[in-house]
Amino acid sequence: MLPRRYAGTLLLLGALLACASALAQPYPGKPLRWIMPFAAGGPLDVITRAIAKPLADSMGQPVVVENRASAGGIVGIEAAAKQPRPASITNL
Repeated sequence: MLPRRYAGTLLLLGALLACASALAQPYPGKPLRWIMPFAAGGPLDVITRAIAKPLADSMGQPVVVENRASAGGIVGIEAAAKQPRPASITNL
């Protein structure tokens, strides 16, 4: 019978090898879309656009900032909620 130390080491090694296949998928594999529910040129829009450029460079995927200002932000929230899943990764 194996000592407990060796059995634990083998169990840990097996768990690490099982997780290696999960690391093979790149993230994100789709463009990132930010929906701003406020008007263009506002403080949140300026901050979001300032963050979007370095984020796109570091992730290697395009980041699109889309303004949907109307009805106190409801139009932008609805656009994010009704976004089809496979098209892109959508943030609000």
